[in-house]
Amino acid sequence: MKKYKVTLGNPCTFGWQNMTTVEKGRHCSQCDKTVVDFTVMTDEEVIQYLLSHKNVCGHFNKSQLGRTMLLHEPKKKNIFHWPSIAAMLVAGMFQLIPSNLNAAKSQGALKPISEMQFVHGADQTTSSSQKFMDKDSLITLKIKVVDASTKKIIYNANVALENIGSYKTNKKGEFSLSTQLGDLPEIIKIQATALSYHTIMINVDVKEFVKNPYYQLELWYDDPYQPVDGGDIYIEQD
Repeated sequence: MKKYKVTLGNPCTFGWQNMTTVEKGRHCSQCDKTVVDFTVMTDEEVIQYLLSHKNVCGHFNKSQLGRTMLLHEPKKKNIFHWPSIAAMLVAGMFQLIPSNLNAAKSQGALKPISEMQFVHGADQTTSSSQKFMDKDSLITLKIKVVDASTKKIIYNANVALENIGSYKTNKKGEFSLSTQLGDLPEIIKIQATALSYHTIMINVDVKEFVKNPYYQLELWYDDPYQPVDGGDIYIEQD
């Protein structure tokens, strides 16, 4: 999983409403370019598009700019090379491999994936010199809600964790939840709302909480759907 932020430089003043509708957005007669409508895209779609296209003009909602966007990379699949396997069969090498694996298991060198444990967000096997967290470990999730612009706390905000529960932030703009790691989904879906702020919905990998249980949500004040157009789009890895 990678984190990115999108920002604009020298926003366009021509006006989205003055542009002609085309397939991917609208055509700007002032710069003779297609302005891509990013307001209809998810965070991952925005990131993927900007990473694969250059010299893009875009139409955004204010709430899409200057905040962290997550890109979940696809899991790599194991590739089996059948010619090599066939050669090993002919050579009788498969008779040696199982015995080696059994010997390693008997010495405690290998563990099945189901017995892998978390340590600060990384999948590793048990070590006497490190403290690990397994599915029965108690973990405390701490979420703080702040104003995206001023970073001031927002108290009495509503925060819902899908299939887990709904909570309100205290006078410090935060709340905490203690539960067993095994009771949490791999991806925690979070929705936050507050008076005079727009709703934010975000997916957080549970390993992010394992590495650092203190997570900060940023809400945009006033109109989050205020349109912002521009041709100088910058995307940087956070």
